[in-house]
Amino acid sequence: MELTKVKRAFCSMVDDYVEKNDTQTACRISSDVCKYIQLRFDPGNMVRHFRTRHTDLALKYGFFDEDEQPMKKIKAPKKHSVTMNQRTLEAACSKLVTNHGLPIESMNWEAMKMLVDPYCEALHIPSITSSTILRNIAITASKIRRIISAEVQNKLISLKIDSATRCGFNILSINAQYAENDVPVVRTLGMVQLDGKHTGKYLRSQILEILKDYNIGIENVFSITCDNGANMLSTVKDLQKTFPNNLIMESENADGLEEDQEESNILSNILNAFKNSVNLITCAVHTMQLSVTDVTKSKDTEIREITKVAKACRKMSYKNDFGNGSHVLPPLYAKTRWGGAFLMIQHFSKNFSFYVEMGKKHSELDLSKNWQFIHDFTEAFEPVFSATTKIQEKHVGLSDFYLAWLDTIRKVNLVSNPLAVELSNTLTTRLNTLKENMPLKSALLLDPRFNFHKSNVFTLNERVEIRQFIKTTHKKLCDISSRINETPLSDSPNNNTNAGEEDELDDFLTDMFGGALSAASSSTSQKECSLEEQLIMLDVSPRQPHSLDVWKYWTDRRLTHPELYDIATLIYTIPSNQVSIERAFSALALLLTSERSAFNNDTLQNIFIARVNKPILHSSPEQEESLSETINLKSEKSSDSS
Repeated sequence: MELTKVKRAFCSMVDDYVEKNDTQTACRISSDVCKYIQLRFDPGNMVRHFRTRHTDLALKYGFFDEDEQPMKKIKAPKKHSVTMNQRTLEAACSKLVTNHGLPIESMNWEAMKMLVDPYCEALHIPSITSSTILRNIAITASKIRRIISAEVQNKLISLKIDSATRCGFNILSINAQYAENDVPVVRTLGMVQLDGKHTGKYLRSQILEILKDYNIGIENVFSITCDNGANMLSTVKDLQKTFPNNLIMESENADGLEEDQEESNILSNILNAFKNSVNLITCAVHTMQLSVTDVTKSKDTEIREITKVAKACRKMSYKNDFGNGSHVLPPLYAKTRWGGAFLMIQHFSKNFSFYVEMGKKHSELDLSKNWQFIHDFTEAFEPVFSATTKIQEKHVGLSDFYLAWLDTIRKVNLVSNPLAVELSNTLTTRLNTLKENMPLKSALLLDPRFNFHKSNVFTLNERVEIRQFIKTTHKKLCDISSRINETPLSDSPNNNTNAGEEDELDDFLTDMFGGALSAASSSTSQKECSLEEQLIMLDVSPRQPHSLDVWKYWTDRRLTHPELYDIATLIYTIPSNQVSIERAFSALALLLTSERSAFNNDTLQNIFIARVNKPILHSSPEQEESLSETINLKSEKSSDSS
């Protein structure tokens, strides 16, 4: 009864806020034009209109009871069209785990559900959970394994193997390198969490188990590139015994050398396990690092004094000198990476004037006794630092690495100081040791920049030995390959890298190996020659300039010299460094965290394979229009939002 009275009271007030004529009644409670009209006047409906569409004015003019709160009307959800399909949605969620480091359990987070579930509902698919992601990652990894298996079928391949310690686990990572469609490719085959004793027999079985996933037998493995970890570690430990305060930064833990020792033992056991069945290649970058250590180990006192100043610069008392953006702190370095030491010393050399003034003001930053060493060190070692940086940028074939090493020696020889003389000698000695490796010799014999008419890079006996190795390698290729060599179609190879004018490096190579650059490429007879005859003909080929792209040189001869093409593309895909596998370890560092250390080996394997081999999956689900569909997603928007 009371409600009726209230309603009647409100209805009696309506006339003051409407405009009537003979045919309709219009709302005029607001100064803004309101389009609400009634063809048949109903005061109750008009009150309801005031209260729902003009709530503030209705409250102001008394259309609510004193104790009554106006109800805010929520607008109907606004719809937006979004192109999405199940495959794209699941792929994106999987990449959050494999590419961006989110834990698998993130798919069960409440916030993630709020983002993803509306898509699932619109697509009429089950909600995406951690189980969904695990299944999809396993499917992706399986697809990648099938692709790699197809690529390596009937091929000889080269492996890269390295060991590292992550979250208390010893991890072994394996890469494969081979030619695919005339391009050297790198594939990560997997990683192994090593348990038990790391004997050669155990490590060999673990590696072969990984290879088995790709139908790769030991007979398919042509070479293994491995870090010379034992030599590097031995050098570092020897330095520590003599100079215990050097090379170990304050931030490093005491277990570092024990981990390095274990990794070194693993690599040494791997080399011993495979030495009788495959060709073993020493990582060029690490060997060059050993050359540096041969020199720097006798300069420990000077390096330690400079390091002491670099650390002292980090004291709070010098914050204003380095905190205003005009000068950066000198970098520190790790015990087994000489490049960090070079960058630290180079930093002082580049900022000579600044540190001279700092030394005058603060005795602990005084480097007056070290400046000559700093300048000599920077000048002598800069070519080595540049070479190691360049070698690590991409795949570098064996002969290209050899050329880069020779160029480094040439540049070091241009420097006139005692450090440069010592460095040149040790670089030459270690390069000569590396040159005893038969795959490297083969790479040089197949490279017209080194093997040409009257070249003295090899003796006659060495040439005979290398040819025999190449013929044996060719037999291995024939044994595992079902490919029938194509008939030569041209009597003139398409070599677009004619020799030009000799530059300083070509002069240097001429002094070492003799010969002269050819003005034009030699032609090849259409007459079919035996492999032995083709190898002998290499010895009378015209010399090519150092700028020659030796990979293109042989891929251009795919049809005219099919046997040598097969051998050359095998030899030149042998990795000279471990850069790609070290990058894989960087990816592993993101995957194997303390929160993820409980993953079983299969799960970690699948995530690892999916992450580091993603370039293999060229087709993107977003591009598959046949699977896409447009869905409407509702977005909530409150009525009081502007």
